[in-house]
Amino acid sequence: MKIVTVDKDLRTVVLDLDTRFYPMDAVMQASQAYLETCWVYVDGDAEGLVRVTLTPRSKKIRINQLGYEFLNYVLSVMKA
Repeated sequence: MKIVTVDKDLRTVVLDLDTRFYPMDAVMQASQAYLETCWVYVDGDAEGLVRVTLTPRSKKIRINQLGYEFLNYVLSVMKA
C-alpha cells in the first residue's frame, strides 16, 4: 500500500495512515499545524486506517514534498 499519493492535476496530496504506527492524536496535531498553509481533511477510523487529504492554499507550496513533510511532522509529534 502506498502511503503518499500526489494528484498534480488537483494539486492534492492523500496520505493513508495506519493508526497502529501513526497515532491518531499525532495525526490530528500535525493536521492542526498545517491548517494555515493547507486545507486539511481527515477521514477514517481512529482504530484503523486514516486518510488525510492536503490541498495547498498557495501554488508556491511544493506538492511533491508536502506529504513527506507532513509525515515528518507527525513523527516529530510522536517523538516529543
